[in-house]
Amino acid sequence: MNRTTRYKVAYVVALAFVGALAYVAIERSGNGIGSVVLVVAALLVPGRIQGAYYREMFNGRRLLDLGNASAAQERFKLFLGQLARRPWIKRLLWLSWSFYTPSVEAMTWNNIACCELEQGRMTEAKEAIDTALALDPLYPLPYFNLAVLYELGANRSDAERALEKANALGYSGGTMDAVVRKGQSILAGVESRGVRAS
Repeated sequence: MNRTTRYKVAYVVALAFVGALAYVAIERSGNGIGSVVLVVAALLVPGRIQGAYYREMFNGRRLLDLGNASAAQERFKLFLGQLARRPWIKRLLWLSWSFYTPSVEAMTWNNIACCELEQGRMTEAKEAIDTALALDPLYPLPYFNLAVLYELGANRSDAERALEKANALGYSGGTMDAVVRKGQSILAGVESRGVRAS
């Protein structure tokens, strides 16, 4: 069983445990509205704490999803600066669940790799992927991005090997069709802006 599968199983077990605790707490307090509010608050507070400290990363992810890779990359780099100044906030990743990596730093470098890919900067994308994998070699998402990078470089055999590695590490969204579609989307975006992939 790979790490990603173990994390997913642990997540389901944790949810069941928290649900049982919430049920017991509400039942023992006589089903009062106050105890329901207290349980809901206890479940929401950890995410709000993480949101406050990880705001730049979350903003970067939102901008990347909206197609603004350049602005997203700035946010991710600001977040890396925050991690360097306050390394203790890395531990806040555990306030919400991460299936693929226990390293928020590796996650951020993988997001930077996505930004570089979207902007057609293949050399920089490879460097960011390598950094993410140096921080967490069991993180499957950088291997998927590596497959996309290889596909963009017309290196199908390396793309297939990288995708196999991503899948072996627990990435469930990885098919060669997905790699090709992502590569085509990146290429279309780069070409439409008149930028050549480097």
